Amino acid sequence: MLQGNIIEDKDLEQLTQGLSKDQVQYLLGTPLLKSPIHQQRWDYFYSVKVGEMVILEKKLFLIFDKQNKLDSWVIEETNPEES
Repeated sequence: MLQGNIIEDKDLEQLTQGLSKDQVQYLLGTPLLKSPIHQQRWDYFYSVKVGEMVILEKKLFLIFDKQNKLDSWVIEETNPEES
């Protein structure tokens, strides 16, 4: 079972500083979380489960500057099975 936003390497490779929020949303889809408190941060989450076992989890955090242009991003990928 797939949950969240599918985050593919080919999409991540297209992320560049200066992209607008609209461009990022076109590329990655609607973020899982847009906090009214942290309006300059978007969170994406993606997990793959087989039965009850989580095979893969990816988290992507995007930070936008005051002009709503992409400033930076962090990708966290975990394979709980290997932990």
